[in-house]
Amino acid sequence: MGLRKSNSYLYAEVYTITPNVESQFKKNHTPWNKGKKGLQIGGVETQFKKGRKPHNWKPEGSIRVDKDGFTLIKVNGKYVLYHRYLWIQENGKVPEGYVVAFKDGDKSNITLDNLELITKQENMLRNTVHRLPEEIKEVINLKKTITRITNGKRQNSRP
Repeated sequence: MGLRKSNSYLYAEVYTITPNVESQFKKNHTPWNKGKKGLQIGGVETQFKKGRKPHNWKPEGSIRVDKDGFTLIKVNGKYVLYHRYLWIQENGKVPEGYVVAFKDGDKSNITLDNLELITKQENMLRNTVHRLPEEIKEVINLKKTITRITNGKRQNSRP
C-alpha cells in the first residue's frame, strides 16, 4: 500500500532509543541459579522419558515422497533418493560426474529397467527450459517476472 512513517517520527521516536541502564545487570552480579546445575522447578511429568521415541520417528526402510516428487528411503538414519539407492545396490557406486535418471521421466516409476546412468551435462540438457516450445517458455518467463515484482522487493521501513 506504500504506507511509510514520516522522517520526523522516525528520528524522534525510533532512531533515538536509549538503553534502559537501570534494568541491566550490574557488574559482578551473581545469577540466582549459579551452581544449581540441573535444577528442577517443575514440568518433570511432561519431559521425555528414557527409551521413548518422538512422534515423528520412522523405522529404517521407511519410504516417503518429498516436495519435488522424489521417493526417499531411510537408510542408516538418513533419507536418501530411492532410485539412486536401488542403482547402487544393483550396479555399485555412481561415478563422479554422473547421475541416475529416469528413462521415461516419471519419478514414481522406480524400477531398474527405467533407470539409467547419464552425465550431469546430459541431465542439464534434459531439464533445461530451452527444449520446451516457445509458448511455454514465454509463460515461464512471465511467471518469473510476476514473482520478482510481487515477492522480490523488500519493503524498507527506513527512507
